[in-house]
Amino acid sequence: MGPMRRLGLLLGFVTLLTPSLALAASQEWDGGYQTKAQRRSGLAASVGLGIGFGDASGYPNDVGKQYDPAYQSSIDAGLGSAWSLWVGGALRDWFTFGVGMSSFGAGSGNLKAAGGAFILHVEGFPAWSLGGPWRDLSTFADFGAGGVSITGGREKTDGGLMSVVGGGVSYELFRFGHFALGPMLSSNYLYSETSHAFGVFGGIRSTFYGGP
Repeated sequence: MGPMRRLGLLLGFVTLLTPSLALAASQEWDGGYQTKAQRRSGLAASVGLGIGFGDASGYPNDVGKQYDPAYQSSIDAGLGSAWSLWVGGALRDWFTFGVGMSSFGAGSGNLKAAGGAFILHVEGFPAWSLGGPWRDLSTFADFGAGGVSITGGREKTDGGLMSVVGGGVSYELFRFGHFALGPMLSSNYLYSETSHAFGVFGGIRSTFYGGP
């Protein structure tokens, strides 16, 4: 298992704890039922862009060529990029969710991997109870389904319908009215029986909140 994969699995493990971390944070206060929202409420929508590194491997969508090394295409730690877009709501200052889309791309030499997915986004602000700037630090997780193909090899690969899991951390460094802007670090992992793709990306994210 390569270092990128280990980093991705660690990041994924941390972000899968997002709901429980947010709940633990909320236990330090009254849950917000009698408190007016200070940072986030109502409609929430976000777009994120990142660059980094990714790897991918797969076979053509032909039973006779699957698992045949002669037809396998693989990218190892190629330069890549990713973007995500989701729309949902902020149920509390410390918890948001949404549905949306994400895209993945990476390349090395003549090989190019590209794909996308539909996702369910869950995000918590686990240090909310600490107050101050800690209220803008979040962890998030994405789950969904999509696909990735690789071109430039002997034949185009097709992973079919692939499961998607991802996650990361973000910090809302700047606030302009209803908009928050800041850096993020994310990872994505797409996999099926015959293909996989993984990436780690650093970038920027902008989020709109309907209130307060």
